[in-house]
Amino acid sequence: MENFLQPNRIACTGPRKCYGNAKQVLMDEEAAKTWLRQNNRSLGGEVPLSLLDTEVGYELVLDTLGRIEHGVVS
Repeated sequence: MENFLQPNRIACTGPRKCYGNAKQVLMDEEAAKTWLRQNNRSLGGEVPLSLLDTEVGYELVLDTLGRIEHGVVS
C-alpha cells in the first residue's frame, strides 16, 4: 500500500531531470531555465514546470524535449 504521507516521486525528481534534459538539448543553462519557465505552444500553452507534478505532464515535457532534440517541429 502506498504511503500517502510521502511526496510524489515525480514531483521530487521531475524538475531536476527535466532541467538536466533541457540543458543537454538546448546546450545552454540559461536557455534551459527560460524554456522551463515560459509558456510552450506544443504543451498547449502551459509552462513546462507547471506540468511536472503529474506523471502525464512529466512525460509530455520529456517528449517535447525529445522532439526538439531530434529536430521534430514542436
